[in-house]
Amino acid sequence: MRWAPATTNNHLLEYIRKTDSLNDQSLRLTINAVLKNMDNPGVLTGESLVVDDPSTSDISLYLSSLSTRADYLGQIKGMLMMLHSTDEQTAEQSLIDHLERILDDAGLQKNEDKMGRAIMLMAAFFIHLKDLNHRLLRALIWVPLRNFTDSTMRLSIMSWNWILVARADFQIDFFQEMASCWIKIAQRDMGVFAPDDAMACPLSCRYANRRPSPLLQPHALWVNFLTERVTLAKFCNQEQIDLFELMFIQTLSLRIGDSTVPNVTQQSTSYIGCAGFHS
Repeated sequence: MRWAPATTNNHLLEYIRKTDSLNDQSLRLTINAVLKNMDNPGVLTGESLVVDDPSTSDISLYLSSLSTRADYLGQIKGMLMMLHSTDEQTAEQSLIDHLERILDDAGLQKNEDKMGRAIMLMAAFFIHLKDLNHRLLRALIWVPLRNFTDSTMRLSIMSWNWILVARADFQIDFFQEMASCWIKIAQRDMGVFAPDDAMACPLSCRYANRRPSPLLQPHALWVNFLTERVTLAKFCNQEQIDLFELMFIQTLSLRIGDSTVPNVTQQSTSYIGCAGFHS
């Protein structure tokens, strides 16, 4: 729980879903013990919780998350059955097209609820499929590029954690795609990679006022997710560690203030430190 709280929670949720042990009293005691040892019980939803009775409300949140996942999986199965009845060969591609249209519309309308539903439906569909679907995986991982906000990042991380636990056989494919997304965001100067205005003299009156800080929160959430994954990988998966190392080498300088890394601002390394990443 200390090293990987989100992963632990998602493994527990997936175990409950697969074993149908929702009414197991010993499991409820386990959930209660897990939540009491968490700094932030809202890690499941990506939000901080303020509740009057943690012993009951947090368990309710836990079981609500389980119910939500089961609901999305049920919706996907129903959609597939309906599409299979009309055209079995193109059913999966038609459903992906439909979900991508929902996601595109949500992005254009800035509708967070609609976007959240589309993301979780796509995650449920990816988990339901037996084989790796690169198009679906790419659509899920590149969501932050569509709408780089903290709320969208929370939704993305929720779906990512679910995928990594439910489909552990596709982890390396997932992180390869995520590394590409991270690098693309750096190349587009988004978030912590946004360029700073040139400062001729820090003592001049013009620069006396506090300068606006970059959009840190989405990257802070992402870095927190990466911190957990790096912590897990360094004990059991050298391939993932090599991939993370390559990703950071391409986007971050080893020296603060070094501008030799292409398409990355001089302050990016220090901003990543502020966002919460520690090696």
